Order: sequence, then C-alpha cells, then structure tokens
Amino acid sequence: MGWLTGWKYRKSHEIIGSTAGAVTDYQIRVRVHYGEGTDSGEDVYLGSGSYNVESGSWTVDGNSYKYRLKVKVTDKSGQDLTDYQVKVTINTAWLVSKGYATSSGNEVRFTDDQGSLLSFWRENDFNQEETIYWVKVPSIPANSTVDIYMYFDPDLTGVPDASDPISTMWAYDDWTEETFPSDRWQLNDPDYPLWGDASSAVFEPDYDRIRLTPTGDNKGGNVRPLISLNGQGFYAKARIVDTGNSDGHYWYFYATDNSNCVRVNFNPYADAIRLHKIENGTGTELAKVSWAVNSFDITAEIYVTPNSVKVYVNGELKIDYSGDLPIAGDELVFAAGHGAADTNKYLYAVLVRKYVDPDPEAKPETIEKCRSDFGDIRFTADDGVTELSYWMEEKVDGDYAVFWVKVPSIPTSPDTTTIYIYYGKSDATTTSNGDATFEFYEDFTSDPNTNGKWEVYR
Repeated sequence: MGWLTGWKYRKSHEIIGSTAGAVTDYQIRVRVHYGEGTDSGEDVYLGSGSYNVESGSWTVDGNSYKYRLKVKVTDKSGQDLTDYQVKVTINTAWLVSKGYATSSGNEVRFTDDQGSLLSFWRENDFNQEETIYWVKVPSIPANSTVDIYMYFDPDLTGVPDASDPISTMWAYDDWTEETFPSDRWQLNDPDYPLWGDASSAVFEPDYDRIRLTPTGDNKGGNVRPLISLNGQGFYAKARIVDTGNSDGHYWYFYATDNSNCVRVNFNPYADAIRLHKIENGTGTELAKVSWAVNSFDITAEIYVTPNSVKVYVNGELKIDYSGDLPIAGDELVFAAGHGAADTNKYLYAVLVRKYVDPDPEAKPETIEKCRSDFGDIRFTADDGVTELSYWMEEKVDGDYAVFWVKVPSIPTSPDTTTIYIYYGKSDATTTSNGDATFEFYEDFTSDPNTNGKWEVYR
C-alpha cells in the first residue's frame, strides 16, 4: 500500500456499508478533532496538542527522574524581568492518566535550562485538567523566550512536596504559624497611623489572621511585608473583613509613610472604594466608585504598574485607572482604622507577586501533528494514495473541523470500506472543494447569472 508523499501521519477510517445497498460517489461526514480522544462513528481524533514529554534520566533535588516537560516562557512587556512569578497551567490529570506522574504530584520539581532548581507554588489541586503553578524564574530578557523544565515520575511516591508559596511569591502568608513571622513582616509600622494610632494590629494564630483593629475609638493598625517595590509593578490579593460600618481598610504602596504614597481605601462608611495619591500630606482623589455595604468579607485584588491601578472585589472590576503615579518610596502596607466604631477588622491570607502588563506567557511544549487550521488534512481511498474530493463545512482552529468526503464506492452492509485521513504537513493548505465533492454546490462567491450553474429565467 502506498503513502501520500510529504505527509507524516495517517489514520484509517472504516465506513460501514449502506443498508440501502451499495452506493457510489457518496458524500460521508467526518468530524476531525485536533486533540486526543477515542474514535467513534464520524468522530476521529488526531492526538495533536498533547504534551511532548521527554524520556531520559535526570537527577533533580537528589531524586532520579524519568520524565520532564519543557515550558517556554516569553516576555510580552518589553521589559527585562528578574525573579518573576510566572503562571504555568498544566493538565496534570493527563500526566497521571498517561503514567508520567504520581496521583499526588508531590514529586514535581522545576528547573531552569541549566538544571538549577526553581522555587514554585502549586495553587490548586494536582490531578486536574488545569493545575496552576507559579514558578519564580530568575531572568526573562525583554521580548525573549527562556526554557524551564517540569519534572515528574510515577515511581517517586515517597518524595515530599516542594510547593512553597513563601519562597516563590514576593510576599505571602496565610498566618498559620504559631509565632508572628517577623523575618518577613513588620507589625504596626509607626509611619502609617490612622486616627493617631498605629499600634492596634495583633497576630491571632488561633484564627489564622491579623486583627488589624479592635472595637473602640481611634484605632489603627497595619502589617507590612519586608520587601522593596523599587518602583516595579505588583499584584496583591487578600481576604479582608470589616464586621461593621466604618472607615474600612487602607492599602498603601509606592510609599515612605502615609503622607507620601498611593492609597486604595475600601470604605463602607463612605459607601465607596477610593484611590488617592498623597504627596506631602495632601491627598488627591484619582478614582472613586460607589460601594454600598455596611460590613464586608471580601477577596480584594489590585494590579499596579507605575501608570495604572486596577482594583477588583470578589473578581469584579471596581476601579480601572490609567495615569502616572507618584513613586515616593518602596513600601507596601496593609492597614485598617476607624474613629469610633463597634467593629473589628481582619486580614487573612495575603499574596504579593511581581506584575507587568501583559504578564509573561508560559507554553508547555506540545506535539503538533496537525496544523491547527486543519489545512493539511487530506483523504485517500483504501490504496492510500488516490486522493478523494472533500469540502470543509466548518472548523474551530485547534479544536475540530467537519468535512464531507466523496467516497467512490461503499458496499452493502455489513461489509465495510476504508479511507485514510492524512495530516502532518506544515506547508500544506486546504484543498476543500464543494464543487468537486457534491452533485451540486453553490456558495454564491461568483455571479449566479454567469457561473454556468443556474438556468436563469427573467
């Protein structure tokens, strides 16, 4: 049997004979899927886009690994990035199902292209279609791509989990330690008083939180990660709580103190979320949005660059500000306070990472057997070389395409005939042709008065 010249792959597709008797030049429907799956009926899966897992032997973190996956990380911002937390999304359920990884994923490690270990944090569960890793990549030159590697091995069932948000993120804490982590955070920085007080914050390990302020008059407290922003962009996320209708929470950044900073205020008393710049004690409101709540328990997020601020509450965009920001200092502070209120204010888990717009792109290396636009699909008769006419009815790039194929001869059931689907020729373009496939075809791309397909009466 021959092979269509220039194509790398083919699959046989069996056609069951017609119960109405043998037919000739009959159009059959074939739905071709880009990715993996089990062939059934008209559905054919080409297995493209699956991870290109390498097999070998590598010693990483004192363990011997049989498998690894290359991930290409590309800067899109035009900036040189250092120690940047890169989001890597992996279908770890696929790795487990193919026998490449343990079900827990505790053995997973990341390295750079020289084999040096990289800090990482797994944000959600392993053995999922989308497991999110954050990997701290030492250097990503502007507009360039660097390679990192993810290692896994199903035999390494006793290896401890190395996922570590504290060493990966710019700042992170879920306050689960027994003592306050004073090597990473400062409690009650005196440069950020509210209502004359900067001493009310208390670490509450029994509740995995910081109580920023208690009930009472003129209370203020804060906690500051011991990092230096250095004028860089950042992303911050935290769960914050205010049990009553008071002046709320204040997030200071690019700050030296509360008189020279940029500030976001989540303020139920004022029914607003507000963005200010404060220079030498004088505040200028940059943005304000109505926010009518009496108390709150929210997830707050801010995306900050030197010329933009986006504020989200429970995933909903509240403030989208563009404009140059004053960069008075390098500090970031989470604070709360009130003048007189019967309310407590709490800070739960908090995360800070570096941020540029857009973030770098991380792409695991995949096996591309077929063009994503299905332009290299061809069909042949059972001899493997006689090309069959076809028409592409619809397609979604990188997902599926629906074809109608003109088959010269289909026998009576239960007999079958076989055609071949070819793919894997990167320079091929589609030869979809409705005229050659159907008894009659018209897409009205030419004038029906003159194209010879129609008998026109006037």
